[in-house]
Amino acid sequence: MAANAAGAIAAGAIVLGRRPCRPMTVAVLAGCGYPTPCLALALHAPGYAVAACAAVAGAASAISGTYYSTVLQQQVVPDMLARVTAFSLTGSYTLGAAGYAIIGPIAGVVGATSLLAVVAGYATLSSAMVMTVPAIHRVRWREPPAQQEPLPSDRKTDGNPGR
Repeated sequence: MAANAAGAIAAGAIVLGRRPCRPMTVAVLAGCGYPTPCLALALHAPGYAVAACAAVAGAASAISGTYYSTVLQQQVVPDMLARVTAFSLTGSYTLGAAGYAIIGPIAGVVGATSLLAVVAGYATLSSAMVMTVPAIHRVRWREPPAQQEPLPSDRKTDGNPGR
């Protein structure tokens, strides 16, 4: 967990202020880092390698989450943002909870090593499949509208003309 957090913090510092022209492409590509700890565990890698892979997964989470959230806020009208976010998170948490409920019994049947390898392969393949969706590449970074200085007549005063 510490390596995962370190990777997330480092990646968060690196992406701070960055504005990729195709943020969803970056977010999906970053998602390819999620399964690295599973792969390391499936290969019976030493602890330091698993920790390094956990740092990669943490970085992937930070990058993917940052750009996904930014795109959501840029592309969805403010009146619908809460609803869209709720649908997205409900699906994520529901499927995540279902996965946690069944993963133990499945590992008991097929073995932890086999399951970790399949999970790593599936996670990588699913990110690769998402990269084939043209709409992912069409999402562009939107610059915020330019801030305009208020006109002198637009400025609010407290009624005191001397200020």
